[in-house]
Amino acid sequence: MDSYFLLNELRRELKEIWGIPILGEKKEVAKKFKEFCRKRKFKKIITVGDYCSLNLPSDVKIFDGRSRK
Repeated sequence: MDSYFLLNELRRELKEIWGIPILGEKKEVAKKFKEFCRKRKFKKIITVGDYCSLNLPSDVKIFDGRSRK
């Protein structure tokens, strides 16, 4: 797997929520996420954040070294 590092100038822009947040307990979020992706028929899925990237299936995973609880 390749690793890339984000330039500091882009970090602020990428902190904004660009998609639709899915909230709830771990199993509930996974179920909602899979259903949402199935309905929308996305070509690529990008997860941002350590928790999401580790727990949800995606084509591109962005790890930021933080967890929000």
